[in-house]
Parts: sequence; C-alpha cells; structure tokens
Amino acid sequence: MKIFKVSIFFLVFLSLSGCDQLASDIDYKELKITPREMKHFVEEVKRDLVFVEGGEYLMGDYGLQYGAEQMSYDGDEDSRPVHKVKLSTFSIARFKVSNKEFEMYLKSNGLDLRSFEEGDRQEDWKNIHSLPNLPAHMDWYEADRYCNWLAKVSNLPFSLPTEAQ
Repeated sequence: MKIFKVSIFFLVFLSLSGCDQLASDIDYKELKITPREMKHFVEEVKRDLVFVEGGEYLMGDYGLQYGAEQMSYDGDEDSRPVHKVKLSTFSIARFKVSNKEFEMYLKSNGLDLRSFEEGDRQEDWKNIHSLPNLPAHMDWYEADRYCNWLAKVSNLPFSLPTEAQ
C-alpha cells in the first residue's frame, strides 16, 4: 500500500510539474524568439503605456445626482450610491492587447491558440487571429495569464485593471 501511495504521489507530481511553466524556463532558441525580439516587444509595450495620476475619484452611477436628466444611467443596484475611490498612480495600455502581442505570449510559452469545437466556425476564428493589429480574443483567465507573463518578462507590475481603474 505504501508503494502504491508513493507511486500515485510521483505520478501526480510529474503531471503537475509542467502546468506552471514560467517564461524564464523557456528555451527561446527552440521557440525561435531571440532575446533581441523579446527586448523589442517589451519596449513596444512600454511605449504604449499611459500614465494615470492617482487620486480620489467618484465612482458609480452619477446620473441621479449629477446628470442633466437626473436619471439613472445604470440599472445595476451595485452602481449606487456614487462613492469616492482612492487610486494609486498607475499606467495602463493605450490599446487592447493585439493579436500580434498575444501571439508573442503564445509563442514564447510554447502554447497554441485555443481550439474550438466544430460548430464554432474555426476558419473564421483563425482568420480573425491572423490580423495582427486587431484586439486579441481571450477570456479573463487567458488575459490574467498574459498579464502575469508580461510582468515577468518586463519586470514591471502588470495586472488586469481593477473596476475602479
């Protein structure tokens, strides 16, 4: 029984060890990404950042209190009342992540574009992803992983913006 438990632990360890691969563990030569390409990529990302001064801001549905029509702009109860939020200084990307940028992430991590079931019009999806300047289509989890990867390769504190940001 003890050998069985050790074997199970060893198999689980091996199967999970490849799940959390960091960008720094990647052999860029194998993936055909040179350090120069990565440096250029990071420089482009940095150039497109917009500085936002921290401070106190009003957040929420301000239509009832401050709008010309004195009507709610948002039917969501969580948007009321208007309240002050305090943000620290941060930078945010000027544009959405492009297919070209997302492709660099996929390529540098040895990942493929996620696949879809037959009914999802795969050809249309692949065509959209082949246009480099269009915004990349990704879910929240992919966007979070992209931000974490970008933080590692750039040594900057990238993350998804908060609701207040």
